[in-house]
Amino acid sequence: MPDQSSMPSVLETFRVAGYSCLRCGKCCTRAAGDNSVYLMPDEIESIRSFLIQKNIQIDGQDISSSFTVPLFPDIYSENGDDSVFDLKKISDNLRLLQNQISEDGAVYTFGEMLKRTQNGTCVFLDTETNTCKIYDVRPLLCQTYPFFIDFYNVDLEHRSNVDVIECECDGVASVSETDNSICNELAGLLMTRARREKEDYEKMKKHIRADYFLTSGAGLSQAEDDLKNGFLRFFVCDCRGVFEIKIRVNDFFLNTVKTDGTDEKGI
Repeated sequence: MPDQSSMPSVLETFRVAGYSCLRCGKCCTRAAGDNSVYLMPDEIESIRSFLIQKNIQIDGQDISSSFTVPLFPDIYSENGDDSVFDLKKISDNLRLLQNQISEDGAVYTFGEMLKRTQNGTCVFLDTETNTCKIYDVRPLLCQTYPFFIDFYNVDLEHRSNVDVIECECDGVASVSETDNSICNELAGLLMTRARREKEDYEKMKKHIRADYFLTSGAGLSQAEDDLKNGFLRFFVCDCRGVFEIKIRVNDFFLNTVKTDGTDEKGI
């Protein structure tokens, strides 16, 4: 029978955290900093199907085919209490990632993330009610916030070496102790998330080469030229393979004017 000796300590971590969701919506905005939400491929398909089935539109737009962008470092800056999309941060991030840029200027990255608005709020947050428009199919990252575990080190078979990391959240220490049902739910979801992320990672490794992320940096100038012309190109690596995506800079966030999103092709 598998050794689950570390699970009691995980449950205790949740219990003493005194966590209860306050429904404040801050985790869906940039109130606590970078709020990027990484998506696993099957989560993308679940969300897409849900949007179509429920006929959910955002600002009058059907975004069932354009709610993701390639995973990329933070592209927002603080402006007082607000956040704003910052083109300079994209340029700065290209320099940081110059050894992950192909000679023709495409950025290699792992997977995709949820698109946000121009002020960094998740496109699926209903700002009037602080509720999620895709709650039933929200990503596991959202379901387990503000906790996560490092799937690289955890022993999934024996549920050992499980170290819980706690993010900033007003819901932590909001009650004397976390409800037992929430503790058990979080433990199950975190292990599911770790297992699925690890499985996807192992599949992805079959599709990528080391030189994707150890380039000479010679492609930086081409990527910067592309940026000046209003777009960027990415090689997105995930468990399905490697895909080239060309995206207009203004499509990094949700526009109130409908666009035709990204162009994608397998390579």
